[in-house]
Amino acid sequence: MRRILEPRALLARKVNRAIPEDEKWIGFDLEAGDWVGEFGDGRVADFEVRFKNEFVGYQLFMGEEEGLRRTQADFDDPNRYRERSKTFNRFYESTKELTVESALRHSSGKWEAELEFRFSGRYEGILEVVDEYHSYSGLKMPNSAPDQEYRKTVVIEGENHTAVPVEEKGYFLRVREQTDENGELVSANYAKFFQALKLDPRGRIEFSYAFNPDPNDRNLEFDSDKNLFTGLEPNERVTEP
Repeated sequence: MRRILEPRALLARKVNRAIPEDEKWIGFDLEAGDWVGEFGDGRVADFEVRFKNEFVGYQLFMGEEEGLRRTQADFDDPNRYRERSKTFNRFYESTKELTVESALRHSSGKWEAELEFRFSGRYEGILEVVDEYHSYSGLKMPNSAPDQEYRKTVVIEGENHTAVPVEEKGYFLRVREQTDENGELVSANYAKFFQALKLDPRGRIEFSYAFNPDPNDRNLEFDSDKNLFTGLEPNERVTEP
C-alpha cells in the first residue's frame, strides 16, 4: 500500500460533461473546472480537446424499421416526446431539436469516437501512469507529479458496442508554464487525473482531477476535507487522496 505523506488542499472535481462541439479545439480550465470561451466560465485553456465520432449502425434486436416505428410512437405521445427530448438535451447540454432518427441513434446507436488532447506550452503536457498505478491502494497515483518530459498530445478512443476492459491507469499534467528569456522552464502548475478518462462516443467525457494552484509545487496528495472548490454538487465531489 502506498503511504500518504503530506495531504493538502487542492482544487479537485469530478467532471461529467458534454463536449460542446465536434471537430473543434475547445479549451478546459482546471482552476475554473469548466470549458473556456463561449462554452463556459473558464479563462485559461490548460489543455484543449477535439472530438470526432461516427455512427456505425444500430444495436437493435427488432431491426431498424421496427425501432423507428416504436420511436415514432413515442413522438406521437406529447408526454413521452417531452421526456425523451429532456433526456436528449440534458445529455448533450443543448437545445437541439429531437428527431425520430436522432432519438433512435442516441438510444440504440453503435458509435465510435476519439478525443485528442493537446497542450500549448513547450514543457506542458500529459504523462500516463501505468506501472506506478496501484488500483488496490487508497492512494493510487505516486505522491507527487514527476519532473520529466510530458507528452504534448494523447488520443482517447471510445465505443459502445463491444465489451471494453476497464483501464487501470491515471495521468499527470503539467500546465501554465512560465519560461525565462532563454526559453527555460521557470515555473508550472501540476495536476492529475485520478483514473483513466471515460469517453462516451455519443459526445460526453468523464474524469476526476486534482489541480495544485501553487506554481512548482508537485505535491498532488489531496485532502478531501480541504477542497478549494466550494459549493460542489454531490456528483462533483472527490473523496480519494
